[in-house]
Amino acid sequence: MTDSGSEHETRRTGIYAAGAVRAPMDSFHAAEDALGAALGLAQALVASVPALRAVECHLVSQIG
Repeated sequence: MTDSGSEHETRRTGIYAAGAVRAPMDSFHAAEDALGAALGLAQALVASVPALRAVECHLVSQIG
C-alpha cells in the first residue's frame, strides 16, 4: 500500500493493480476487486482535478 492509502495503487502513480495480479482469487472476487480499484482511481482523479471536484459536488447535490 502506498501513502495515498489505496490498497490497489502501485508504486507507479496512476497504476492500479486488481484481481489475480494483486493476489490469487476466483473470478467473482477478481471482478469485485476490480470495482474497488476503479473506485479508487475515480477518487484519485476527483481529488487531483479541480474541474472534476466541481462535477462531483454538482452530482452529489442532485442526488441528495
